[in-house]
Amino acid sequence: MLELHHGPVSTASERARLVLEEKGLTWTSHPVDLFNGGQHRPEYRALNRMGQVPTLVHDGFALRESSVIAEYLDEVFPESPLRPAAPRDRARARLWDKTIDEVHPFTGVLTYAIAFRPALLQKPKEELAALVAAIADPARRALRQSVLDHGVAAPEMKAAVGCYVRLLDEMEAQLAETPYLAGASFSTADTAVVPFLTRIDHLGMGPLIAARPRAKAWLEKIQARPAFKRAVTAFIPPAVVETFRVNGAAAWPALSALIA
Repeated sequence: MLELHHGPVSTASERARLVLEEKGLTWTSHPVDLFNGGQHRPEYRALNRMGQVPTLVHDGFALRESSVIAEYLDEVFPESPLRPAAPRDRARARLWDKTIDEVHPFTGVLTYAIAFRPALLQKPKEELAALVAAIADPARRALRQSVLDHGVAAPEMKAAVGCYVRLLDEMEAQLAETPYLAGASFSTADTAVVPFLTRIDHLGMGPLIAARPRAKAWLEKIQARPAFKRAVTAFIPPAVVETFRVNGAAAWPALSALIA
């Protein structure tokens, strides 16, 4: 039995759901309310000591980290493989995983500073402080506090935008050589990256993507896949996307100044 504890709008959760759907696996969904601290409840921490999503539970075996989940699912369920067969392509896929490990914290910076901060600041101060204090990783905790304090003026925003510029430039270079990120076929590399481009598109940062036509065409191609629609589109409420876009449009002048 496959169970996934996940955040509907979490990029890492999107990747895990996309792998499950691309492989045609049957799984049980357990949404975690990240906005109200569901990831910090004792029963969830018993599954995932870091209080992060997603967590895959397979016949009682709990596993965290979306890249590890993707590799595990491909090994345990070898039908419809997503890891590339050729050693060089498989190495490329692993390098994209490493790249996304670097991008992921900055995605939280952008998302909280642009999209989540206005609603979070409406919470009682004690409740908001408790949500921040519950973050297990000190570095992530400090980032969260900074963007809550300063919004798009947070000092980490410049590094976050720069990280995405580098990601898109690397994608554009690779896609000049191969139709997918690790080679000729759709793979775990594409599942790793597409949630993050989808996120910045939702946050009103589409001009960054549009400036790189190969990356833009790749994103549209991946988003058109039936598994993407089931794994990502179906889980993100339209009202959330609209909030992201409205707040992103308001933040774009400040972000474009950082890009310049």
